[in-house]
Amino acid sequence: MRAAWMGVGLLLPVWAAAAVGGDAPHRWQAGLAFSFRQFHYEETVNGAVLDRESGALPGFNADLRYTRGAWFARGRIGYFAGGVDYDGQTQGGVPVLSRTDEAIFDGALVGGHRWSDLGRWSAAAYGGFGYRHWERDIRSTPVASGIFETYRWAYALLGTTLGYRFGPRTRVALDAGLTRTIGAQVAADFGGVFDAVTLEPADRFGGRLGLRFAYRWAPGWTVRGGPFVRWWVLGRSPARALTQQGSPVTSVFEPASITRSVGFEAGVVHRF
Repeated sequence: MRAAWMGVGLLLPVWAAAAVGGDAPHRWQAGLAFSFRQFHYEETVNGAVLDRESGALPGFNADLRYTRGAWFARGRIGYFAGGVDYDGQTQGGVPVLSRTDEAIFDGALVGGHRWSDLGRWSAAAYGGFGYRHWERDIRSTPVASGIFETYRWAYALLGTTLGYRFGPRTRVALDAGLTRTIGAQVAADFGGVFDAVTLEPADRFGGRLGLRFAYRWAPGWTVRGGPFVRWWVLGRSPARALTQQGSPVTSVFEPASITRSVGFEAGVVHRF
């Protein structure tokens, strides 16, 4: 609920500008892009690495944008999935080599203002909120049982875009954004070995940096693509009792972690 109110507050200026925009020109555009990213996840305890995951995750992004005058609002969803390598140890110190099945859903709603009267240059500032849902299924091995973890958090984001137009059809833009997780939770299912438990990692700042190229190849149609890097950071959670059929056995916590994704996306945009 806190994230929802924050998002409403960030987007109110955009909605107000649209409402009083009068005869300001307006338009819609829809985009679809496919992406390929190198995913790397790392958990640490007191600075020592507990485990790592790395591998390629394909996926897609879809977005819908409304522009009225210099103001805009945009909604975006993305989905990425695949198997990656797991190399680490249990919290009890047992070495484990395995595979992890990843499935990540991410959605965001942002609003902002664009300055386009800068000659060949343009600039924009935006803010909004989003939600991330990540399923992490670590497969069982002969020495350790698998764990199915569900990470979820809302997040606030602020960003800016700086663009340059090479000609009537070609432009390039640098996009940089800062995120802050809100109310992060991790639900761990031990497959019946222990009772399920929900942990609360500490919220931290993350970010995104991307370079996007765009070419208008037909009226109303644009091809775009470019590289990007994105990272998420979570702090260590408080310890909670780990139980077996309701009886305490030991304690468990979610380690501090960082997720990095480096990739490339390419797609099309249609204006109508």
